[in-house]
Amino acid sequence: MFLRWLLRTFPAEMRRAWARVRPDLALWLALAALMAVAGTSLPGPMAPDAAQATEPPPLLPLLVLGMAGMVSTMLPSVVFTAQLDGHQLTWAPAFRLMARRALPLFGYALVATSIAWAADVAMLLGVTLALGNTPALIPLSTIAAAVIFVSILVRFCFLPFLVILLEREPLPESLWSWQRLQGMAPLLWPLTASARLTEGLRWRLAFYAVLERALPVGAALLPGPWRVPATIAAVLVLTMVQAVYYEHFLARLGSLGVARPRLPLEPDLRKD
Repeated sequence: MFLRWLLRTFPAEMRRAWARVRPDLALWLALAALMAVAGTSLPGPMAPDAAQATEPPPLLPLLVLGMAGMVSTMLPSVVFTAQLDGHQLTWAPAFRLMARRALPLFGYALVATSIAWAADVAMLLGVTLALGNTPALIPLSTIAAAVIFVSILVRFCFLPFLVILLEREPLPESLWSWQRLQGMAPLLWPLTASARLTEGLRWRLAFYAVLERALPVGAALLPGPWRVPATIAAVLVLTMVQAVYYEHFLARLGSLGVARPRLPLEPDLRKD
């Protein structure tokens, strides 16, 4: 089944993703180049002096990389939705929208990542206790921790679209309510809704979640002359991954009878 998906479904989904990314290719390339250039000013994960470094990384490139990474997480929601509506964006309202949603998205993403890391650590400890100090400990514990991390993180791949594009009210209560701790459910509704919207899709989306983790690390491990073009290519592929998520997100909402999301303050986002 996986081989058939890899040879047929995956190329088809990536072609559709490319068709969604291509109209704004200059924008995505510029954002990727900004992230790549900022990233080259930081020590790579395998830099010879990285372990002995006593000074913190340069602050300006770190801030630029963090802000560009946040924009690259939020912008697909805005650009792809504007494409569906046939609108051209005026950037001031678009960035005001992202600025309003940046803090909530960061908070929800922090919770999602913390849940995934907690599961990762629990799996690592469990495998360590089960195997003890054996030669198989390191490879098996690494694989098990990575599998559990991705299996948790893939539940939240719709999170940016929910936070940027939707409020809780249009969603069916079954997507976000809890049987226990009912008072907490409205506070964490994007996490719950994302987890429930991905049900039945996670095995298809897990490969993309692995790409999201592997491509930036792989690009950072390359020698200096190759790192910038590799990072640009990696960020572009990750934008296409967001386009794949977006297609599945819209399809899941449609199957549940939820109206397709539109940009908040949509009239102000049009070009006259």
